[in-house]
Amino acid sequence: MTVTTDAILRAVVDQAYPALRQMSGREQRQAVLRLLETDKILVILDNMDMVGDTEAILSELTPHLQNSRIVITSQYLVRFSNLSDHHLSKMSYADTIELFMVEAARRHIEMAVQVAEGEIAAIVGYIDGL
Repeated sequence: MTVTTDAILRAVVDQAYPALRQMSGREQRQAVLRLLETDKILVILDNMDMVGDTEAILSELTPHLQNSRIVITSQYLVRFSNLSDHHLSKMSYADTIELFMVEAARRHIEMAVQVAEGEIAAIVGYIDGL
């Protein structure tokens, strides 16, 4: 799956500024870029190593981040100017299974809650953790 800057900006509209949906795509894009400059917006881009050209996206967005910030998660080091990196250790296998179960219960996903721990462990192993 490829994520583009426009897709990220549309997500900002959907999550924080739904009134902008009535604008055309170009107007919407310009409005969100202005908001990134003037408002304090936190954009979280999760698993960027899986979804697109992180460098191209950051190149487009960083000039507009006077007051806003972007947090990127990635399993791999992302290199970009003015980027601070913070290495986090991988969750333990047991913690991953526990988080899976807690989130399934919180989201009322009955199928996952009723699955045996061994099957959850197999899923977590297959996806290489969370």
